[in-house]
Amino acid sequence: TPDEDEVEVVDNDQFYDVKASPKIQKSKHIGKLARHPPTPIPKELSSLPHMSKYWAQRYRLFSRYDEGVRLDPESWYSVTPEKIAEHIAERCRCDLIVDGFCGVGGNAIQFAFSCERVIAIDIDPAKIELARHNARVYGVEDRIEFIVGNFFQVLPTLKPDVVFLSPPWGGPEYLGQEVFDLQLMGGMMDGYTVFKTAKQV
Repeated sequence: TPDEDEVEVVDNDQFYDVKASPKIQKSKHIGKLARHPPTPIPKELSSLPHMSKYWAQRYRLFSRYDEGVRLDPESWYSVTPEKIAEHIAERCRCDLIVDGFCGVGGNAIQFAFSCERVIAIDIDPAKIELARHNARVYGVEDRIEFIVGNFFQVLPTLKPDVVFLSPPWGGPEYLGQEVFDLQLMGGMMDGYTVFKTAKQV
């Protein structure tokens, strides 16, 4: 058993259906998160490949998932986990930030907590609608300007302090590749052109 000063390190990947709770039960030695019994995957998601893994981590993606957060199939594997998005947002604190490929809003929502203004761009109107809805769930919709458009055409018209880039990268298939080529981005776009465009502003 550990001494009172020691903390037990636990691999977070072991937890499923762990939802952050304001009441953390403390024992003499180990603080434990309140656990919910596993919730089965909804029927509309169960046909998606590897969905059980993503469903089990839904609170990592959005801590307010149960309050009405919505994701499309692609977003389950491409949204930035919330704690990482919070850290990025703190590092990018500024007056005006552009999220060039906002998807369903995981990063844009966190930027809205640390930056004065956020411009969230995505070429897919369905993703913009999901991002707008999710921002509403988090109470930051009024701090984000959502633009349906092509990053390469919209960005040169803006004058942000920071440009955040998390472009589409082709999906989990990259795991089977010996080398992930930033120029090919899993067949989605040229990663170097993305960076060059951002650097110009």
